[in-house]
Amino acid sequence: MLIAYSRCVPALGAPIARPSITSSTASALISTATTGTSHFPGKGLLVVLHLALRADRDIPVVFFDSGLEYPETLDHIRTVAEQWNLDLHRIAADPPLLDALVDSGSWDHDSPAGPLPDLHDVLIGAPSRKAHQLLGPGELWGVRADESAGRRVLYARAQTVDGVISRADGTVAYGPIWNWSTADVWSYIRRHDLPVNPSTANSPISASPKSSAGFRTSSMAATSIVAA
Repeated sequence: MLIAYSRCVPALGAPIARPSITSSTASALISTATTGTSHFPGKGLLVVLHLALRADRDIPVVFFDSGLEYPETLDHIRTVAEQWNLDLHRIAADPPLLDALVDSGSWDHDSPAGPLPDLHDVLIGAPSRKAHQLLGPGELWGVRADESAGRRVLYARAQTVDGVISRADGTVAYGPIWNWSTADVWSYIRRHDLPVNPSTANSPISASPKSSAGFRTSSMAATSIVAA
């Protein structure tokens, strides 16, 4: 997962309401996989990162490394970081995802499986807490309401009209494209010729601007960091 952090949420120049979160750090946290099959960055997060960099070239960006990223994904991260001159921070899952699965017995079909660790916390929760400790309480993410019923509920519960979600722990998440459609996202990517992760493009379940079926990608790169 990838997330960006800065001293305030900038005016991102997108067709959305633009709140000012002057009391928080608005980083871009873009995390990769919560499973072994996610892609970095997801198309929504790619757009959010591009918007954030247009407003603040120095915004910190954090990569949550599960330890099971595709080689193409790691190459893509390095390429984007170099081309866009990102202030990129890597936070590794502890333990790495494969170690967590092996230790629980889940990786071995012939061994009795022990209790499965909380993978959401291993891959997202703990890295997110560390990122907030290092960079501040705010974050930008690419979670959109139209992606799933769960995400619509997430924003509905927050009663947000501007994509801002304030949590009980003092952290704040801002989704600058929270009310965008999938077509809006792909239109922005094409208009700005953004570099899409090749592991997404080569996947049979990848999202494609030419395939409506592909719009519902199973990528978990934008899984919500919603621990309240």
